[in-house]
Amino acid sequence: QAEDGIRDYKVTGVQTCALPISIMKTYPTLFPDDSFDGKTKASNDIIDNREAFNQIANDTSEWAALAKIAAENNDLEALQQHQQNLYGSCKSCHSRFKN
Repeated sequence: QAEDGIRDYKVTGVQTCALPISIMKTYPTLFPDDSFDGKTKASNDIIDNREAFNQIANDTSEWAALAKIAAENNDLEALQQHQQNLYGSCKSCHSRFKN
């Protein structure tokens, strides 16, 4: 606990952001056009709108990276904003590209 009584969130925030950063950098490669045969929750809209899908993945990675920086700097206000943007990016992708 910090001197001012506010819990130090640096470690938790950094750990929370590290996974989305690494995943989203490779995420677009996980859905090649020939991977939609059989049972999948991924929408064929990924194929039809590959550019938009890749852009959302890139945006998500960027929001996670910014949140990680904010956590490393113990900047709670920036961390909260970047986490909200990160959540919005994830939600946008799931609502558009998941069946």
